[in-house]
Amino acid sequence: MESKHANVIDARTVYTYGHGARTLESFKADVDSANIDLLVDIRLRPQSQYHSHFNKANLESVFHRRFS
Repeated sequence: MESKHANVIDARTVYTYGHGARTLESFKADVDSANIDLLVDIRLRPQSQYHSHFNKANLESVFHRRFS
């Protein structure tokens, strides 16, 4: 008997996020509420001149336990 799920593809949802002038706490709450299981920063330079709370080191410190 053939499985009724034989043609099901392992679908994943990809979210993009433009932080604008949000707080780091707001960003973390959004990530938590969306049940995201992989977080990738694709910026060429993972830093922000105007919103330093989105610099690489700060993001790593906030999300280290969840995504390491």
